Amino acid sequence: MVRIAIVVPYAQMASLAQDVFQEYTEQVRLQGRDTTEYSLEILVASTTQELLTQMPDCDAMIVRGATYSDLCRNALSVPVIELIINGTDIVNTLLQMRQKYGPVPAAILGTQNMVLGVEKLGRQLSVDVTPYCFQENTLSEIRKCVEQAAQEGKRVILGGRTGCRLAEEMGLSSMLIPSGREAFWNAISEATQQAKISLVEREKALSFQAMLDNAYEGLVAIDRNQQISFLNTAAIQILQLSQREQYLGKQVSTVFSTPNLRRIVSALEDTDEIIEYKNTHLSVKTRKLMMHDARVGTVVSLLNAAQIQTTEDQLRKKLHYKGHQTRYSFDHLLTR
Repeated sequence: MVRIAIVVPYAQMASLAQDVFQEYTEQVRLQGRDTTEYSLEILVASTTQELLTQMPDCDAMIVRGATYSDLCRNALSVPVIELIINGTDIVNTLLQMRQKYGPVPAAILGTQNMVLGVEKLGRQLSVDVTPYCFQENTLSEIRKCVEQAAQEGKRVILGGRTGCRLAEEMGLSSMLIPSGREAFWNAISEATQQAKISLVEREKALSFQAMLDNAYEGLVAIDRNQQISFLNTAAIQILQLSQREQYLGKQVSTVFSTPNLRRIVSALEDTDEIIEYKNTHLSVKTRKLMMHDARVGTVVSLLNAAQIQTTEDQLRKKLHYKGHQTRYSFDHLLTR
């Protein structure tokens, strides 16, 4: 089962999302193009903060506007697909506003890519509309845009649920900008494809993670920015660290805290040394990762001296025991 999540800014869009999803999945199944089973979860969240409190467990997520930009910056582990507010949606909203309110000055709220060219479009439709852009989909950013629009004499606010609610609190008129059927169809089509790819890749990553976590050596991967991109369970135990998540994405110094370790991992050449570390000795090897003649990272392998000694003792005992086992019994004796 491939799980798709769609985030809508207000509840009225949920039914359209559900209808288009059912229509799309039924059509591709009837055409024999896709036999995958899909499930859909719809969440209502008008800001990124609201969404982060109820993040869905899914294989792909569809969001729109500034929430999409915010999630892209957060680098989620699943693909995020933009529910585009296309030109048709904006044209329909402007025409409805002109019909309802007449030639009044209006503001349209959104990200740069959403409202780009809207002033020219407004002139063509004989609508006085000015774009107000926010960088992050937060309550404070949206409030700032609405307040600025009000100070500049705008009487109608076009935007999402939060912007419209704030406008009404300030005594302004407002209109929601919807996403149409075409926008949902295109986003769902892309999400189903991206979700299947994502699911396969995450299953592979889980297998590699399990293999590396069961490795005897401690393994640490460092990226080109000298940040920790991976460390396995053995590395955490050998270096006497706490939870893995605390170190991922952090600078090397947070894991390799002693001068000797920092010197080894920052060396320009591959290294192989035994050093003192806290109350023991470590065997430390580094191998640089090269791409197009440029260093893109480093892999560090670690072994605790006590572990090496224990393994050698166990191996010696096994070999000794095996060497004293007979290969023959009395039944093998030939007598006359």
